[in-house]
Amino acid sequence: MKLRCLAVCVLLLVALAAFDGPRAQGGHSRGFVDGTQFIDLVGEDALSVEVRLPRSLLRLACAVDEDLCELVDELELIHAVVLDLSEVREAERMMDDLRQRISAIDKRLRGKGWERIAMVREGRETVRVLILNTEETVDGLLVMMVDDEEMVFANLAGTIDLRQLAETMDHFDLPGTEKFDWEEVEREQRKRRKDKKGE
Repeated sequence: MKLRCLAVCVLLLVALAAFDGPRAQGGHSRGFVDGTQFIDLVGEDALSVEVRLPRSLLRLACAVDEDLCELVDELELIHAVVLDLSEVREAERMMDDLRQRISAIDKRLRGKGWERIAMVREGRETVRVLILNTEETVDGLLVMMVDDEEMVFANLAGTIDLRQLAETMDHFDLPGTEKFDWEEVEREQRKRRKDKKGE
């Protein structure tokens, strides 16, 4: 599986490298999920990419791209982790551990009000997409993808306007999300909200 980082992160990595402030934890955002647990599980030798963009760096995007500014205006954190176990000893056992952790996170989050909006299995590759939403907004989005050698975690924490979900996903180019029709996801979420209001 060919992995791609967040497109906007390339532009902001220079700022991230120069950023000397405290690391944003995102713990105050309802939509935050800690991706470092996957690094802790398999070790830093497997870490291929980690990008953490707190609100302060996301706001810098407004100076560069007005369209992007509208999308990130209420985001608190973007966090992405890519693990490559192709060269790591005991990779098969570690991949099994990662699959179990992903399943456990999926179950735990759905017990806390998150909704799994998609799950795709193709051979040994599995992609799960969960959102934490209210009547009008998505407050967190989580993508977890795993195959035989790689694992991708991507979390957008903060408020995402449901009407801009497809545009946001297209703009950030999160790994694994290209498998989904985000406009259809938007329509389905709007339909669910309308049905709930009618009950």
